[in-house]
Amino acid sequence: MKLKKVFIIILSIFAVIIVSLFIASSIAATPTKGDKISSYDNPRKALLIIDVQNDATKMEFNNINTVIDSINKAIDKAKNSDMEIIYIVNELPCYGCKDLNVAIPFGKGTYGAEIDKRIIIASDNVFSKWRGDAFSNSKLEDFLISNQINEIYLTGVDGLQCVNFTMQGAVNRGYKVHGIREAIDVIHPKNIKDVEDVYSQFGVDMISVEGF
Repeated sequence: MKLKKVFIIILSIFAVIIVSLFIASSIAATPTKGDKISSYDNPRKALLIIDVQNDATKMEFNNINTVIDSINKAIDKAKNSDMEIIYIVNELPCYGCKDLNVAIPFGKGTYGAEIDKRIIIASDNVFSKWRGDAFSNSKLEDFLISNQINEIYLTGVDGLQCVNFTMQGAVNRGYKVHGIREAIDVIHPKNIKDVEDVYSQFGVDMISVEGF
């Protein structure tokens, strides 16, 4: 009888964990909503580099090396204009990971969560998130508002995941959004045409890095 009770308790805990993980996964993959941005007297633009981290760039993307080159081209161009350069990183809670020598993908404080060293770091504007949509970090939204930014250019990975959810979060708030075609990658077998098809449904155009 005692063993049966223990089994039921363990089964109940397991069920709660599974349901919690399902809910957390659903939340992580849901674009956020927020207040519409104001009309600014001196509107500005921002370049976002999303999730180009060590744990991401080792995945089976289509053209990650070429995409990183294109992201760096965009960063160089943004540096020569009055444009904010913003880095978004995916960081998951990982208490004691380093001490215990445990590595979880994108664990905060781990090597995998660091920005790929091939990416040019041109600012201290780094915002972390654990959800797909970068706007889930209210500090990013505060930064954009305080700098009167109303137009956003997206780069990074994955074009159908976190970049996509961030795009939708930006559109939900009234930002004008563009994707830089050569600077966005997706995991095989998806390709940039799939990204363009999704983004076009939200009125987001894809431009070339040369036209950026």
